[in-house]
Formats: sequence, C-alpha cells, structure tokens
Amino acid sequence: MPEECYNNVDTTLVLFFSFEYFTKLICSCFTRASVLDIDWALQAIVPDTDDSNNEAFQTFTWLESVQHFVSRPMNIIDFASIMPFWLELIMSKIPFMPLTFLRAFRLLRLFRVIKLGRFDQTLTVLGVTLAKSLTSVQVLMVWITLASLMIGAIMEQLEKGNAAFDTVPEAFWWVFSRMLGVQKSVPFAKGMSETLIGGILLCLMSGFQKILWILPLATIKANFSESWEEQTELQIRRAQVKEENLEMPGTTWVADTQSASGRLELWMVSGSEEIAVGAGHFPVPIREYSATTASLSVPVLEFAPRLFSSRQAPPSVQLEVAWTPRETGSGYADLPTGELKVEVVRGTNLDISLWKCRFLVAVSVILYFFVATYC
Repeated sequence: MPEECYNNVDTTLVLFFSFEYFTKLICSCFTRASVLDIDWALQAIVPDTDDSNNEAFQTFTWLESVQHFVSRPMNIIDFASIMPFWLELIMSKIPFMPLTFLRAFRLLRLFRVIKLGRFDQTLTVLGVTLAKSLTSVQVLMVWITLASLMIGAIMEQLEKGNAAFDTVPEAFWWVFSRMLGVQKSVPFAKGMSETLIGGILLCLMSGFQKILWILPLATIKANFSESWEEQTELQIRRAQVKEENLEMPGTTWVADTQSASGRLELWMVSGSEEIAVGAGHFPVPIREYSATTASLSVPVLEFAPRLFSSRQAPPSVQLEVAWTPRETGSGYADLPTGELKVEVVRGTNLDISLWKCRFLVAVSVILYFFVATYC
C-alpha cells in the first residue's frame, strides 16, 4: 500500500512537471524570452561585467526562441528530471535495458533551490572568488611541490634503510601528502622518520607548511569581499530594473523625488467642529505632459494619537490620482495645464467615524489649488 501510494504521487508530480515544461516550450515560440526567463533578461540588461550586452533587446525567430529556451541551465535540469519517467515508460518492454538508475536524475530539480534568495548570490560569489584566486592557489601548489621535492630528496639521503624513503619519488610522495594533510587517506604514505635530523627537518617543514597555507588567505578574503560587494550592487540594480519593469507605463512620477508634491490634511468632524488630526504628503503628476492614473497609499502623520486605534501599522489614506493635461507649455513657467482629480478611496487604521480630507497642491511659489473632500 505505501509503495502504491508513492507510485501514484510520483506519477502525479512527474505529469505536472511535464505539463509545465512542455507548456513553456510551446509558449516560447510565441513569447519574448524575457517573459519566460526574467533572470536571463535582468542579467542581459545588468551584466556581471562592464561589457555591454544587448542580447535582451534582440529579436528572436521562433526557432531561436525554442533553442534559447531549451539551452537554459534550469530548463535542462527540468528536462533531465522528467526524462527518466518517459524513458522507463517507453522502453519498459525492451529486455536487457535496466533504466531504474535514471531516476536519480530527478534529484536535479533540487538545484532550483540554488535560485532561491541568497543561495544564488552566495554560490556566485564563491565561484567568482575561486576564479579570481586561481593564480594564488597555483602559486601555492608550485611552492608545495618544490618544497616537497627538496625535502623528499634530503630525507632520502638522511633516512637510509627506511622503507618510506627508499627512493626520491617515494620520499617526495611521503612529504607531499603531509603538506596537503591527506597522509591518512592516500596509499604509500605510511611510516615515520627514524633519525634526529630527519625529525628536526620535518618540524621545520610543518612550520613552513602552515606559513604557506596562511599566505593566500589574505588574497582570497580580499577577493571574496570585493566579489560580495559587486554582487550586492548587481542585485540592487537588478531589483530596481525588475521593479521598474513591473510599474505601469507613465507612473514613474510616483517614485520620482523630483515630482510635484501635494499635502493631505485629515480632519475629524464632530458636529460643527473640525479638529486637525493628521497630515501627509503625496506626489502629483502636474508636470507630466501625458495623461496618467495611479493609486497611492499616503501615510498620515499623527497630531492627536488618542484619535487612532491601537495598531502596528500606521494610519493611511488610499487615493486615486488622475491627471489629464490640456495643452503643453501654456501654463505658468511653461508647465502644462490640465485637470487633476484626487479621489479618496478609503482610510486604513483610522478610528474616526466621520473625517474630512483637504488637499493642497502647490503649482508654484505663489499659486495653489485647494480642494476639500468629506468622507
């Protein structure tokens, strides 16, 4: 019963992953590569090096799109993980062809975990650090080899009759394995020195070994720190590109610190009395030359905390801002003229039964628009 349940779950998962893979493969013929693989697009737009890369802006034919999709590393892993199931199904009746070992390829999907969060960045930094430190490692190995050869030749002369040092190659291998610290794991590295001078020489070799291993650490640490900073900067830039890609066209003014600003005043209405309880600022697109609409959440700075309910999130007012310009360059200081519409959608975390919003939008130093809205 457990085996039957496992087979059913296994078949269901393989069918699901197969449907996912072949659906993406078919869609790749009619879809931009950047839509199916946002990581590739971000890497093409913000490359790892300073070299310009415009591959993300190239136009692919449908055959090139399929080729691009199939050749991506993550897609190769997906295909390799579902391939054993279909091969077993097709070739199960062919004798003398055991394909059970192919199920191990399904574990390749675990490599997708590498693409999660900081795992990808950490492994990338490690790979770059190893590549940059390759010269230091090569120099270290050359020094270890030369030192092992010289010490081995001396030990061969000092340890006459010792089976571990009968020849120079044997003595070299004995010293070399200890310089690398693997003497207990490799063959033909057994034995010990039997003379006083040989023991003193091996003590000096041990100190020299530690010095050799310490020297490249400073270079490796510097390369790691440099690579980590570069990858962090790349991740920030790619996150910015990804965020901009998700923005609606024409709404870049929302996050632009140079956009005009409006002031929201929140008033509590109690009969004929009005009490100012909060205020906030929000961007307005009155400098834009094209029509635009955006939803904004405006945090309210509190004047009277007792008027708001106890909560973790601060109070805010959701606004719908719409701008429709009429003419270009005919307004004050060559600004466009048009119609600005600010609509209150709702308030969040407000413990007020009746409240009123006032909006103050500065067009210039001497011109203001004043709007009042009851909610």
